[in-house]
Parts: sequence; structure tokens; C-alpha cells
Amino acid sequence: MALTLSRCAAPTSPRATVGGVRWACQRPSSGRWPPAPEPTPTPAATPALPDIPTLPATPQVQVTLSTANAADVLTACAAGQLGVNVAIVKAGGVSADNLTLPPSIAAQYSAALSGAGETYAGVLSDGAASVSFATGTVSTDITVNIDGASLGALTLTAGAALPAEEASALNTLQATFPAIAGLAYTPQSMQNGYAFYATTSAEAIDPRTLSASVVAQAVMIGISRMPRGAIAYAVVGTGSFATSLIP
Repeated sequence: MALTLSRCAAPTSPRATVGGVRWACQRPSSGRWPPAPEPTPTPAATPALPDIPTLPATPQVQVTLSTANAADVLTACAAGQLGVNVAIVKAGGVSADNLTLPPSIAAQYSAALSGAGETYAGVLSDGAASVSFATGTVSTDITVNIDGASLGALTLTAGAALPAEEASALNTLQATFPAIAGLAYTPQSMQNGYAFYATTSAEAIDPRTLSASVVAQAVMIGISRMPRGAIAYAVVGTGSFATSLIP
């Protein structure tokens, strides 16, 4: 007779007869049979991270006509149109009358100024400056208005004596106003000094339509003997002011 042996995997008592053979199985010491499965350990809960406060975004400050003061406008025009970094002593509360221009240049500047809407003026450590914008609807961006339709004037002290000749005077002025040094200047008649005039055009944003366009530019530069010494000056008209700034 063949015997089939098997493990007592699930006997109902510690001693059982299987196939005519009596088997003894050891009961667990706990007294429970069959033994209960080992409990699955519960993973420890991940501690919650503290809330990180959201910092407010840093505002992007853009100088516009609505927030600009005279110093912003004068600084932007001097640097952008003439390549000059100015040191402003007082901006606002002064007028374009603080400019010390030769009589003939002052008359031409005043005629062009008649078409201006808003004017910003200031006193510099070594001169004076003024910037005017056209009347009507304009862009809120300072640079767009300066490049597209503005009239700017800057006077700077230039020592006690005038240059000895016209070519030397032009070289001095080109070094003083490097942003407009490369224009083709025509000498102008001037008592007690030297004067030069140039016209050009450049791509810019039209401040009224905000579209790209070619904008005219007229420039008067010179160096003249004044009661308190020599002064170098530059008058720049862009857009509608270019056609009214004619020697």
C-alpha cells in the first residue's frame, strides 16, 4: 500500500490521522491555530511641511509722463539725444528762460517752442536744460515722445575763451555732444562765436499712432562768448519740431 504524506497545514487538532497514519503537530504557544498572519506595519505619516508665505511680486517701475518729474525727462533727453550725463541741481519750478542762448538762437528756439504743450526745465551744475513735448495726444513713454516729437535744449559752460577757429570749435562741440557728433553740419553766421546746423532722420515710434515711422530731426549746436564766459549749446527738434527749427 502506498502512503501519501503531506504537511499538517491545516489540522483541526494537534494530533490527527491522515491516511491511516497518526501525525503530531506542534500547537503554537499562543494557543491559536492556525496562527494569525503577521500584521502589516503602517508606514509613519510624513510630517506636514509648514506653509511658505508667498512674497509679493516686485513691481516693475517704468517712468512715464504721468509719473515723470522734470529730472526724469531732462536726464533721458540729455543722455538719449546728446549723449550727455547731466548733474541736475534743480528740476521743476523753473522755465526755459534759464537757458543762456545767443540772441539769434534764442529767437529761433522761442519760435519753435510756440508749438509745445508741456515743458520741463531745470538748472544743472554747469548749465541749464529744457525739454518740451508737442500738444495733443502723446505716448505715455518718455523715450517715445523724445524721439518722436520733442524740442530739447541744453547749455553748458565751456571755459573762458572761445576756440581759435571754426574747425576747432566743431571738434569741441562734437566731443561735448557725442550722440550727434556724426551729423553733416553746415556752419552758420554767428557773432561772438560759432554755430552749426544739421538735419537728419531716424526710425522712431510715432507718439500719436504708436507705429514705427521715419522721424525728421533738426540740430543746432554752437559755442558762444557770453558775459560770464563761453557756453556750448545744443538745440534738437524731432518730429513736428524739426520743421520749425530752421536757422
